[in-house]
Amino acid sequence: MATPRIIVKFQRLVGDDVLFLAWPLRSKGTKRRWKHLTAARMSDSQYLKRFTNKNMGIAQGAISNGLCSIDIDLDDEVESFFALNPRLANSLRSKGHRGCNVWFRVPGDAPATKKVTTTAGQKWGEVRANGS
Repeated sequence: MATPRIIVKFQRLVGDDVLFLAWPLRSKGTKRRWKHLTAARMSDSQYLKRFTNKNMGIAQGAISNGLCSIDIDLDDEVESFFALNPRLANSLRSKGHRGCNVWFRVPGDAPATKKVTTTAGQKWGEVRANGS
């Protein structure tokens, strides 16, 4: 089986050393275990069949050669984030229901995923890395 077009498109953006995960439609994941997988699974035709009519996720951190993201949950915080972090302003961004994800690579050991809150305690987002 050929690699699904959507994965090929994303591989052009993030590289072919990334593990993609197939999720049920209208879902951001399942309780199915995946942390034992590696990016090498992306060359397995049986694995690629899972992506038909599915949502797609990306395993982040060490599994995907240090690919991580900053998930900003608040639309109003996106531009101020880039004002404070101009080196990330030209990074790949993906947009979901709200806010955005800013994608980057961490050389060496990627950190664990960390939730981020505002100084007032409001949920702001998270840094997604190992375990996400």
